[in-house]
Amino acid sequence: MFATLAASGLEALLQSLSEQNDSAATFDAICALPGVGKFIGYQVCIDLGYWSKAAYDESKHVFLGPGAILGLRWLFADSDPHKPMDQIMFLEQVQHRLFKEIREDPETLFAAEFPAGSRKLNLMALENCLCEGNKYMRTHYGTGSFKQSYKAGSAGASIRYLGHHAVLNTELANARKETGKGLAATPQTD
Repeated sequence: MFATLAASGLEALLQSLSEQNDSAATFDAICALPGVGKFIGYQVCIDLGYWSKAAYDESKHVFLGPGAILGLRWLFADSDPHKPMDQIMFLEQVQHRLFKEIREDPETLFAAEFPAGSRKLNLMALENCLCEGNKYMRTHYGTGSFKQSYKAGSAGASIRYLGHHAVLNTELANARKETGKGLAATPQTD
């Protein structure tokens, strides 16, 4: 595939995408390439963003995979399949309030990854957290099937965050009170 792309002007395509400075257009262009679906297209876009933020900025565009969409269902009672982008944008906007509620400081939490003043989860990181959070919650509640097994307290797992689920639900409910939409204690299905 890459030999075909190189022969068909990959360099010109990348230059054009960078000049457009439109992450959604980059995603659409990559997904239009032969043999590239949305999931792989998104992964390629993220990699392009490391080359040029003008070509793709993971803070401005995100593709929500099925795991992230299921992750949103754990948080939002309104699981309208047409609203996941609104929901992830909402999470991005209220994250500092949510971090404060669970007594985490983004300035400390993300100190190794980001310069001061820009320490927050971007859209790509939120998408990843939603996907992984869905797996974590399904394991905790014993629903669904899994590719790998998980044991509470295993390396890398922090059980203290599961206790924050109720706190996050309460805080998200408060943040969305004006819409009249509540939150789900369990994932909502269509």
